[in-house]
Amino acid sequence: MSTCPYPLRIAVRGFTLLEVLIAVIVLSVGLLGMAGLNALSLRLGQGAQQRTHASHLAYEIGDAMRANAGYAGRYLGTHVKDCETDFIRFEGTDRDNIIEAELDEWKNRLACQLTEGQALVAENDTNEEEEANPNNLYRITICWNHQREENENIEQDKFCADNNLAGTIHFTYITFL
Repeated sequence: MSTCPYPLRIAVRGFTLLEVLIAVIVLSVGLLGMAGLNALSLRLGQGAQQRTHASHLAYEIGDAMRANAGYAGRYLGTHVKDCETDFIRFEGTDRDNIIEAELDEWKNRLACQLTEGQALVAENDTNEEEEANPNNLYRITICWNHQREENENIEQDKFCADNNLAGTIHFTYITFL
């Protein structure tokens, strides 16, 4: 019987250093991709939250106008205000004071919930041959600045600029009373 000078190798178990290195590289690329997607989803989520705030604010002022339909003209105009974190609503006793207090509170929420939020409430444009606003249609437009990146330079929204409002994005709600 002859003996082999080199013993037979038993099946090797485990991973080689090269296999571990490749697995770590693949894992790190995957984690970096997930971190990038997370940052993107945060930015998109913030934009969605601002659009949601804008639509709620527009619906809210539309509902207030509907509740005070006889005084809808008091709500018309451009609404601009700086955010006051310590805002206290003034409660009046007559309808004019109540509407004014309601508008002040709404304008403050507009400024606080949206970056540089501004609004225009106007009668919806009608055909000049018809009587003024026969269907009681009103247009509520909310403009605000929405930057997706910190150093991103976005042009002003054309609709906002045409209506003398500052903003890079707008939301328009048309309603009838």
